[in-house]
Amino acid sequence: MIVSFVKNLSHSVIPSKSHNSDSGYDLTAANMSVCVSEKTGYISHIAYNTGISIEPPENIYFLLYPRSSIRKYDLSMCNSVGVIDTSYRGSIIACFVPTIPSKSVDDLTIYNKGDRIAQIIPQIILNIDFIESDNIQDTIRGDGGFGSSGT
Repeated sequence: MIVSFVKNLSHSVIPSKSHNSDSGYDLTAANMSVCVSEKTGYISHIAYNTGISIEPPENIYFLLYPRSSIRKYDLSMCNSVGVIDTSYRGSIIACFVPTIPSKSVDDLTIYNKGDRIAQIIPQIILNIDFIESDNIQDTIRGDGGFGSSGT
């Protein structure tokens, strides 16, 4: 499958994976911006711009996940999983929140410009028609929600 891309910044890095068996394609930080809360003075999030825009085929979208190396950093991805729709043409940006309250990045272990910061995993779009019904089949689980299957 071919996915066209554009480098929005001269130092942007092509998404890549280390092994053919890897699911995700690593994204590299081309730029980084630290956003500070006006209310608290603490860092609210750090946005890493990859400087890459992609054009996947119409039936493909990408999920944006943190890399497993995230455990080495004082960061957590803002929205857990990002969705890059097939029609999105902007630069891919990954946002992270500090896991330790801080007013300075010097107090945190963070990704830097040039680091691999996240990964994108291609997915196939399945178009579904939802049909309203008066009832749905019951299951053993039923409406058991959070924690209903044990801990």
